[in-house]
Amino acid sequence: MRRVDVVIPVYRGLEETRRCLASALASIDPDWARLLVINDASPEPAITACLRQLAAAHPQLVLLENEHNLGFVATANRGMQYDTERDIVLLNSDVEVANDWLRRMREAACHNDRVASLTPF
Repeated sequence: MRRVDVVIPVYRGLEETRRCLASALASIDPDWARLLVINDASPEPAITACLRQLAAAHPQLVLLENEHNLGFVATANRGMQYDTERDIVLLNSDVEVANDWLRRMREAACHNDRVASLTPF
C-alpha cells in the first residue's frame, strides 16, 4: 500500500489554515497518510501557535518550521523531499477537503503504472 504525505505550506491566513487543517485531519487515514505542514516563517504569531498546538495534539501531523521565509516553491520542495519513499499531495493552506478525497486520489494514481501526476479536476 502506497503511503502518502499531504504537504501543506503555510504563511498567512489563520482562519483559512485552521479550516484546511481541520478538514484534512478529519478526512485522512493515519495508517497510510500524514499531514506534513511547513510554517514558512509566518509573520503571524497566532499561526505559529496554532500549528504547534495541532502538531502536539495530532501524531499524524508533522510540523516543519523554516527559520526564514523561503517562499512557496522552496517550502513545497522542502516538504516533498522530507520522505522520498512516499507519494505527495501538495495542498494549499486555504483549501478545504471532504470525505474520502485522498483515498480516491490514491486509487486513481495507483490504477495505472503510467500515472505520474493527478489533479482533482
